[in-house]
Amino acid sequence: MGSMSGAVFIGEFHPNDGDLIPSHVIQIIEGDSLAFAISPLFGGSHQRWLMVDPSRARETLMAAAALVLPTSAHHPLAAEVDIDASRVSTDDLAALRRTFEDVRPGVLAVLGHGCVISTDELVDLDDKDIAIFEPVYKRTFSHWSNDNVIFDNRGGQQ
Repeated sequence: MGSMSGAVFIGEFHPNDGDLIPSHVIQIIEGDSLAFAISPLFGGSHQRWLMVDPSRARETLMAAAALVLPTSAHHPLAAEVDIDASRVSTDDLAALRRTFEDVRPGVLAVLGHGCVISTDELVDLDDKDIAIFEPVYKRTFSHWSNDNVIFDNRGGQQ
């Protein structure tokens, strides 16, 4: 069973307060395999990218993000519900990634420790308005130890 290790919101930043006005969210789901679940926040159709190759995760994420942009509305993959990423050619991924790089959407990312997409990979989006959040505090109950496990903002385990 997969769990969400991160989420990337796509939209535009408010010109006055700098907060994101999101239009879509891309959930990063990791488990036996890697998948992206793309959802509009206000109506519209949902899309899933399945069987994402972890070595191509950043490029596939940028391609998936490009498909939510109005400029990609007529792309053949935009109408698909389930996309097997292993069947999308490297050239198609690169073309979609370039589409995303050619515009300036706002990107807000919430990444868990150990997410396949790293903070550094998103910081490299030099020409994007971007905000990246990582957990500062996390407390989860462990069924293995029958106790709470606490992670603090330094990433250490107590």
